[in-house]
Amino acid sequence: MTDSYWVSPREANILITGRCNLTCRHCSVNSHGALRRDLPLSAWIEILDKLVSNKLIKLTVTGGEPLARPDFTDFIKEIAARPFRFSINTNATLITPSVIETVVKTSAHLNEFMISLDGPDQETVDAQRGRGVFGKLVTGVGKLRAAGLPFGFYCTVTSLNAHRLHQTAQLARALGGEWIKFNSFLLAGPGLNEAMIPSREQLEVSVAGLEAMKASHGSFIQGTVLDMRERACKFLRNEIPESSDRAYRCGGGTGRISVFPDGSVTPCDHLPEIILGNLASGESLQSILQGPAMKKFSTFLQRTRSSNPECSSCRYLPWCSGGCPVEGISAAAGTGKDRSSCLKLALENL
Repeated sequence: MTDSYWVSPREANILITGRCNLTCRHCSVNSHGALRRDLPLSAWIEILDKLVSNKLIKLTVTGGEPLARPDFTDFIKEIAARPFRFSINTNATLITPSVIETVVKTSAHLNEFMISLDGPDQETVDAQRGRGVFGKLVTGVGKLRAAGLPFGFYCTVTSLNAHRLHQTAQLARALGGEWIKFNSFLLAGPGLNEAMIPSREQLEVSVAGLEAMKASHGSFIQGTVLDMRERACKFLRNEIPESSDRAYRCGGGTGRISVFPDGSVTPCDHLPEIILGNLASGESLQSILQGPAMKKFSTFLQRTRSSNPECSSCRYLPWCSGGCPVEGISAAAGTGKDRSSCLKLALENL
């Protein structure tokens, strides 16, 4: 390993607020407790300029719920005044006319809205996100569609919605989404419940239904639950070569960073406990990325899978794609399990 392991990232998730109007049962970010204090916009302007000087080109505006920040529209104007492309990650329940007006005016810089949709109906969504959320979500999406703004959906697959994935994809298409990603629930936080992990039987039926739908709708349907199933099928067809014995391949340790509401820099917004430095305290991003905390994290990323007791004796180790650093770190801390990228589990779930 060399000190240049982390080449300057080009993307950042910026968590502009720790506030959120929902209390979702599957949220790994908030499972670590309340996010840090929100910086004023003036401090964020300095951070944005530091990101520009480090040649970052893509931002995902997130939180908390970013639209819960009172000066959200001013924030978007500041981002659009710089050479960024940006996306907005939202639950879509707080979309107002002023939000629509501002984003339309800055849409030359907008990639898309990324909206959380965890079921096809009120019963399923509200069970995971809270009472009344589904209706507000559908209303908010309707406003985006009427304004001609691009959007897609994320669905976190849990035991509460795994039996309704096909219907969720149908709703996403009916609402006008450009894509929907079905991603594995990360058991990576002290406040999360293992009962939220979908059963093997649930995944077997639901993912098969998604694959059938994907055959006719192509890239509209995406996500990690499909990626791992596809990898398992390729393995059975002898289409996967043996891979290098590297533990983690997520871009969260290489090509992007997260900046928390108080200016703290972490490798990923799911790893709030790994603070690399703070852009609001006078540090430059370059010094943070070359600092001791980053070197320690990159050492973890370079760890081989054979050093993990759960993986070292696995017969599928030479073909495994690695895993998620979030789950690996949480597993080591005793607050989670390293499971979402496990080839053995994917084969068992076929």
